[in-house]
Amino acid sequence: MKVDTTVINDKGTREALGKQVLLSVEDMDITYGKGAAAIRGISFTISPGEVLAIVGESGSGKTSIIRALLGCISGDGQIAKGTITFDGTDITALTNEEWRRYRGRSISMIFQDSGNALDQIMRIGKQMVEHISRLTGKDKEAAEEEARTLLARVALPSDVLHRYPFELSGGQRQRLGIAMAMTVTPKLLLADEPTSALDTTTQAQIVEELLRLAKDKGTAIIIVTHNMGVAVHMADKIMVMKEGRVVDYDRKNVIVTEPKSEYTKTLLAVVPSLYGKRYI
Repeated sequence: MKVDTTVINDKGTREALGKQVLLSVEDMDITYGKGAAAIRGISFTISPGEVLAIVGESGSGKTSIIRALLGCISGDGQIAKGTITFDGTDITALTNEEWRRYRGRSISMIFQDSGNALDQIMRIGKQMVEHISRLTGKDKEAAEEEARTLLARVALPSDVLHRYPFELSGGQRQRLGIAMAMTVTPKLLLADEPTSALDTTTQAQIVEELLRLAKDKGTAIIIVTHNMGVAVHMADKIMVMKEGRVVDYDRKNVIVTEPKSEYTKTLLAVVPSLYGKRYI
């Protein structure tokens, strides 16, 4: 496993911390069809327990990047260049069968609308029990108990188990998707706008639950968001995307105090203020 020797400490200076690198992406290009690369020259690292926020406008390539990390780029997209090394393995070379051993176990993903992944005519309890049993090997009774625990972690009542997905609101379905992504403790959790469909109070609760997962369990988290305030609150490192390229990538305190690009400065400037003070 690689060792990150050039991280930046809280004072904004580089130092050799010797952190193990869980995921390393080096000079990755993503293409769609036969056209030129839509996402170009992407490089970053993340260590166990770290949170990386990828921020940028719609169409900047944020979701394509995390889908590449799960081997499920949509449509005719593909990795045209570069390497993705996860836990010492080049995952760009995995077969479909090998990917099945990673997805949902070592690498989990919270999709932007998790409700789309649910069977609308099967009760949620049955889906959760099957999902938990498949990933953990627990029997039905233990899986049902685990399902109740997971629902409580995302502020959903246990009676949700007896309902169908179409009976839930969009925000409830999103919380359900988050719960199912946390069935096992993954080494890497990918989150695509996980709180965008939630009210402010629930959003804060989910953010804190994700941060506990990183702090207490050592799960590395990559979160895609449009919200610079959420990124600054959650992340150890921030990567800012624009038009398929990285325009800023550093520790969050450096991004906030010494942004390199004008685009990053604009994103920081539009964070809402209260009585003249911006809470980031």
